Amino acid sequence: MVKERIVIIGVDAAGMSAAGRIRKLLPDSDITAYERSSHSSYAACGIPYYVAGLVDDESRLIARTPEQFLEGQNIVVRTRCEVISVDPEASFLLVRDLESGREFGDHYDKLLFATGAVPAIPPVEGADAEGIFSLSTLDSGIAARRFVDEERPQRITVIGGGYIGLEMAEAFSCVRGLKVTLLDKSPQVMNTFDPDMAEFMAHAIRDVGTELRLGEGLVAFGVKDGRVKTVITEKGEIETDMVIMGLGVRPNTALARDAGLELSVRDSIRTDQAMATSHPQIWAAGDCASTAHLITGKPFWVALGTVANRMGRVAGISMGGGKASFSGVLGTAMSKHCDFEVARTGLSEKEAVEHG
Repeated sequence: MVKERIVIIGVDAAGMSAAGRIRKLLPDSDITAYERSSHSSYAACGIPYYVAGLVDDESRLIARTPEQFLEGQNIVVRTRCEVISVDPEASFLLVRDLESGREFGDHYDKLLFATGAVPAIPPVEGADAEGIFSLSTLDSGIAARRFVDEERPQRITVIGGGYIGLEMAEAFSCVRGLKVTLLDKSPQVMNTFDPDMAEFMAHAIRDVGTELRLGEGLVAFGVKDGRVKTVITEKGEIETDMVIMGLGVRPNTALARDAGLELSVRDSIRTDQAMATSHPQIWAAGDCASTAHLITGKPFWVALGTVANRMGRVAGISMGGGKASFSGVLGTAMSKHCDFEVARTGLSEKEAVEHG
């Protein structure tokens, strides 16, 4: 009997949740997962706490290593291997080993896109300078922590007032005790909240000494000897030793688009409740995939680890021949800044008006 071959692109929350379910339902299948970064199955939400020093070693963020997946579940995880193209009609993908530069092909019977999200980086001058970090992966978190420990920056500029930006501002101001400036083009922090609720968070940010500059957009970075020195805004300049880019993320779907898969809201991969895509052999789950909003019933996209795990489990059951469905989300999210905590669910007033 020929073993069924399962290939997974991406080995974080959604990808490995799916792999575990597939292994239980198809114990004799071949499962291989490819990951372009150096780490597998890590707690991405814990990266700000690692950079802050509350987590002393990056290994504490890693749930399972490739060796543990192989020994415990016979799942092959290949890190530093980037899938560069997918041919759905031939059930073929091309992979590049990022260490050696060698390219090789692989075939699959079923394929899962769990490619996650990528940071939104504006095309401004100086964005590639030393001292600017996006914290999109554990590798980038390790680099930021090393920079903080070795370079001892005293002035930190966080760009973006969403969840990532607030967590990093908290890490540097409340934990590290550094001078922090939080910059956002929007007139409020946390755009998914109504303005009156966001104002409570703004007060909490200012109360711990963080300089909050709202309604002020990023123009460029001032760079000297390859290192960032100033943040140039629409209203002036901010002297800085380090910059954290927290301008949000977008679905990482260029590979899926090039493969001809149908896309949905915000260019996420269109899926049904079984996490199946527009191609019968391909599924998608996690931050790269669309779902539905349970109140509006409309296509919806959200990048949250809890949602990615649930999507991954459903995708794995579906790929393994079982029946499962992911009906959608309510948009529930929580955040904190030092001692102030805030949460939301459902629709904000603005969203309710927009959806009629």
